[in-house]
Amino acid sequence: MTDEIAVGDVIRLKSGGPKMTVVTIGTTQFDSEPSVWCEWFDEKNKAQEKTFHLVAVEKVDSQSESPAPPRRRAARIIKH
Repeated sequence: MTDEIAVGDVIRLKSGGPKMTVVTIGTTQFDSEPSVWCEWFDEKNKAQEKTFHLVAVEKVDSQSESPAPPRRRAARIIKH
């Protein structure tokens, strides 16, 4: 899945929710599972940020609501 999602991509949780921008991809000191660090604006236009496991998100087309086709570019994984 890391070859489908890259820094700068727009994603959403597979269970739904707001569109979010990927700012970093890597692992945390507490978990070896690949994760994405995301930023987005909530319904009150307040900036939010959170980390999600890579398996819980999917890329979406930033101009529409539909999932985007996968890209061939590999993501860089950063170990923290």
